[in-house]
Amino acid sequence: MRRSLTNRLIVHVACCDLIILLFNIPDIIQFVSSTNGNWILNELSCKLIRSILVLAQYASVLTMCAVTIERFIGIVYPLRSKFLNEKKHVTRITFFVWFFSLICVSPNLIYLHVISISSSRRSCLLQYEKENILQNKINYIIHKSIESTIFYFIPLLLQLYCYIRIAKKLSNVDHTLHHSFNLTKKQNIHRKQDDIYYEDDYIDNYKRMVSKIRISDSFVNSLNTRHNNNGRQSNPLFLKYLPINNNSPLLNLQHHQETNDYYQSNVTYKALKSRRSVIKMLSVVVLIYFISFSPQVLVFILFETNAIKSIPQFIQTPYFIAFTMLLMTISSASNPIVYAIFCSKFRQSFAKIFRRFLFCHRTTITWNSNQSTRSSQQIPKLS
Repeated sequence: MRRSLTNRLIVHVACCDLIILLFNIPDIIQFVSSTNGNWILNELSCKLIRSILVLAQYASVLTMCAVTIERFIGIVYPLRSKFLNEKKHVTRITFFVWFFSLICVSPNLIYLHVISISSSRRSCLLQYEKENILQNKINYIIHKSIESTIFYFIPLLLQLYCYIRIAKKLSNVDHTLHHSFNLTKKQNIHRKQDDIYYEDDYIDNYKRMVSKIRISDSFVNSLNTRHNNNGRQSNPLFLKYLPINNNSPLLNLQHHQETNDYYQSNVTYKALKSRRSVIKMLSVVVLIYFISFSPQVLVFILFETNAIKSIPQFIQTPYFIAFTMLLMTISSASNPIVYAIFCSKFRQSFAKIFRRFLFCHRTTITWNSNQSTRSSQQIPKLS
């Protein structure tokens, strides 16, 4: 695949998805192994696992925003997009994403603790104040409000705005391109009619000229033979007839013009088709992400802030927490499937890597079997 800025940023999103998948495994194992979703590990594991998980989520959201902005500039303002493909910009974007995510995840490293909710249940939760429960809840609401604003609402509005502008731009380009195709087609039709009239005049003039010039074949052959015998190794002096040049400059120019028009329109169509495919792919990825994380945000807005006094019983159960964790995992695991559906180059590259992996695996198995065969042959038999 072409190493553009979009492709490099998508690789960073894939790395974040892999981290999310890996660090969701401890939560899933603990939920399956215990009856009430106990946190079995120690407090250090609580801080590290949850913080790295949140860090990857933050970085994934910010990277998707960077991809959206890059596509927005590249399509809506194409003249300003040339400087974006430099390597230093990729490095700066990556550094900013991870540095800002690390700053935002620092409260998790400080305030995550293993709390004993009851004698039989321990959970890894944010605890700002051990003594003052009311202040702890206020700090939690402030923290989650800032988190939801930065990593949910702002990215959602930003990407909605960018993709709406991109869709309008592509529709305008489609309309302009369709109008250009129709105009070119009409010009080619008029050009062909004019060329037919011109070629008819050319053929009529040729026939009149041939009818006036009557030279016998024997006379032409004798003149050509005499011309060659004089020591001149060149083309015959006289020809039997003057053929109509089917490759005349007029026809060549016409064919070149039609080929050039077809090539330009074909390249433009392929470029637009590729852009549309990328936009569809990124839109689906963004949609899956926000669907996956919406339950957590809605629960926080509706119930944690006391917007709704009565909290449903199922939200307080470990099963709902497991459901939200499963949605997060699905969001990360579905991205490679989306890439494979919308991007043919991704499918080709993945198939190429998979074939190489199978070849290396088969080579290793063959080498191990050969080594075992040789070692068995070298063992002396006891008499």
